Amino acid sequence: MPGDARRSKQVLREIFPGKLISLRDVGWPARSFDIARCYSFLWCYLKSTVYIHRSQNIKALKDDIRWEIAVIPLQ
Repeated sequence: MPGDARRSKQVLREIFPGKLISLRDVGWPARSFDIARCYSFLWCYLKSTVYIHRSQNIKALKDDIRWEIAVIPLQ
């Protein structure tokens, strides 16, 4: 890495400790749902349907998520 880039990354690490996203700083999953458009759409869709239930605890939330996934139309 050229010297200027190395210095720039060092400054960013000092200003934003633990938040710099690069190959060597923060592990980023190769198949992150943030990258895959279909997963991003699915997550937004599920949030919009699951939050309607206003689950009162983690078990109910997990059950609501499973239910909403099961009733997604195939088309």
